[in-house]
Amino acid sequence: MFEPQNDNMTKQHIQSVSRDLKLAPKAEEAAKRFATQVKEAYTRKFVFLLLGRTGVGKSSAINQLLGQEIASVGDFEPETMEVEEYELPIDNINFTVFDTPGLCDGLPSEGNDKKYIKKIQDRIEYVDCVLYVTPLSDTRIRSDEKHGIDTITKAFTKDIWKNSVIVFTFADHVKPEKYQHILESRSRLLKKIIQEYVPQKISKEIPTVAIDNTSFKTPDGQPWLGELYTTVLERVSSGGFLHYFMSTAPGVLGLEPLPFRNKPEITADKTQNHFHLCEPLSLGEKILLNDKQRDRIKNRFDEEGYNPSVIQKGIKIVSEVFESVDRGIKSIAKSAARSVKSIANFFGL
Repeated sequence: MFEPQNDNMTKQHIQSVSRDLKLAPKAEEAAKRFATQVKEAYTRKFVFLLLGRTGVGKSSAINQLLGQEIASVGDFEPETMEVEEYELPIDNINFTVFDTPGLCDGLPSEGNDKKYIKKIQDRIEYVDCVLYVTPLSDTRIRSDEKHGIDTITKAFTKDIWKNSVIVFTFADHVKPEKYQHILESRSRLLKKIIQEYVPQKISKEIPTVAIDNTSFKTPDGQPWLGELYTTVLERVSSGGFLHYFMSTAPGVLGLEPLPFRNKPEITADKTQNHFHLCEPLSLGEKILLNDKQRDRIKNRFDEEGYNPSVIQKGIKIVSEVFESVDRGIKSIAKSAARSVKSIANFFGL
């Protein structure tokens, strides 16, 4: 974890370097914010929340997205309304994945909702992205799924859905000639249900992505992994946006080979429903992005106030900051250098 010995020194250094390259005042502030967020990426966790019934492919979806088999140890039948927590570092940036087994399975006995909401709130301080996972082949929304949507909304308010993505699994169970119709129909139906708990303005903007658990292409022949990655990057919280891109960009953009272990060592304390990956990992698979997906990612940078000039200035600031910190965090500095190089390459800087 990145903890410079003298944080005041780091802030002063950011201010001094920022005077070297002159930008408009708002751009200057954005460059400083960029540098600060890069630094904070090594102390702040990125939090995913998985929502969906047991057996709908939640583990598969998050494993493919992060390039690691992280959720398999939790594949047991839910008996209680516990919250499972998986921790892992990707390129020295810490990720936490919370799963809520049973939340959409109709397990809670009547009157226990408030207790479970408090349990969720006690375990989860904030959420950067929600993946609502449900089979594409389902023909209806079950009452227990509605209950899960209601519970999560009460626990985190309706704003939680502003950082959500609907992931339809088992696309291979749908005939190719019916795929587009079913995808549109299921998307419309699920958003209509969510609209019962949140304003229409929020529900209609929730994106949907279909994935195939047996192939990297959906029945219409389109690759889905790059679309899932891009859509998540568009929807993550502002506070977690750079964290997510920095940790995955080197592997996604193919900057250089990254260490990868097919079966990472995991320690588990099932009494606490907490799982921790023991070794720092990096994204295992290169995710291919098409031109439209790259443009969408650049648009998200622009929405955050990070245009190429701001990024160039921010990279200069953060690069010199990491050169000035204690040499005991060389692995962090190396990860940061690789990440900012990925961002620079992505923008052709």
